[in-house]
Amino acid sequence: MHSPSVAIIDIGSNSIKILVATRSPDGRIVSLKHRTIDARISAGISRSDPRLSEDGMGRGLAAIQSLLAEAAPFSPTRTVLVATSAVRDARNGADFIARVHAATGVLPALILAPARAPSRAATARRAPTPSSPGWSKSRAASLPMPPSPACPKAQPPRC
Repeated sequence: MHSPSVAIIDIGSNSIKILVATRSPDGRIVSLKHRTIDARISAGISRSDPRLSEDGMGRGLAAIQSLLAEAAPFSPTRTVLVATSAVRDARNGADFIARVHAATGVLPALILAPARAPSRAATARRAPTPSSPGWSKSRAASLPMPPSPACPKAQPPRC
């Protein structure tokens, strides 16, 4: 039996990434598809007037639509879009979210800013990727995964 898949799209300031994943029969999280598009939605944004440009929003929406199309052959049971600081901090971030929702039917969630975020360099040094050995234990443990024969519960804490 093949376990259902989920798709997660991360809308960042410069890149938009997708991960389509499933659970293997033994409960491991398996990456079926991952890709990054350099959309640069925050290009030209200023501190004095933090607004996403029309061009940036257009590139972002096109990237999201492309990634959703690439996820479609995997028939994900759930698709999650998350937006980070570029969208959260932009004065017109809500407009971008509304455009994405209207065009795709998926409402992006905003990741809230932590009280004290680690430096980018520190985060980059320890951030695993789908191909790194620690990835499934650290990053994927929080993904909303459907059940598999080895993990009958939809959200097992440690399968």
